[in-house]
Amino acid sequence: MSLTPQQIDDMKARDQTFADLVQVHGTPVVIKDCTVNGQDGDICMQGNCVNGQRLVMRCRGGACVDYETVPC
Repeated sequence: MSLTPQQIDDMKARDQTFADLVQVHGTPVVIKDCTVNGQDGDICMQGNCVNGQRLVMRCRGGACVDYETVPC
């Protein structure tokens, strides 16, 4: 399952690194639902490409929880 807007807001409130990345790359949009054939490591949400980097969130344990920046 992807994060709801409230869950994204909650994550930004408790994780300053994530909040900073969302400010740069925008709120991530849904790419894949982790509960429907999502495998650990699959990209479930992604932000905009800015200066050659993109914020992506990945499935882990059926939830969209891990995040990182990747080249785009």
